[in-house]
Amino acid sequence: MNALAVIDPADQPIQLEVFSYVPTWASVHAVGDKSAMPLFRQGEVAVFENSTKRIPEHGKLYVVEYGGNPIAPGHRIISPRRTRLVQAHRHQTADREHWSFRSYAGPAHWHDGWYPDEYAMAEKVLGPVIGIYAPSGSIRP
Repeated sequence: MNALAVIDPADQPIQLEVFSYVPTWASVHAVGDKSAMPLFRQGEVAVFENSTKRIPEHGKLYVVEYGGNPIAPGHRIISPRRTRLVQAHRHQTADREHWSFRSYAGPAHWHDGWYPDEYAMAEKVLGPVIGIYAPSGSIRP
């Protein structure tokens, strides 16, 4: 069974597989808030391919990892690493291209960027999202 959703009318539909178990080549990301709406609701679990540092593609979903907030050159606050489910986005202006990770949560969207290109984003990527974990075999009422 597959689930299909469109995040942005200009983007292609995102196709997700429904998994009743987590394959050995995959990992999971528990969605702890509403930042992954409309594809994932709070409490649902995304399945992503173990594929660190993959070069992201425009419009595709990824689980990315963040941690350690820079406060001054050469200094870092030690903070726990955290993950987020996001979409890679390419924005073309008249003179150049910009890249970012973004999520959807109502009128205000979380955004990380601008990156000069998709290669600069790869360091944060844990893997592409391929589906949703639904152990009962059913999904959403």
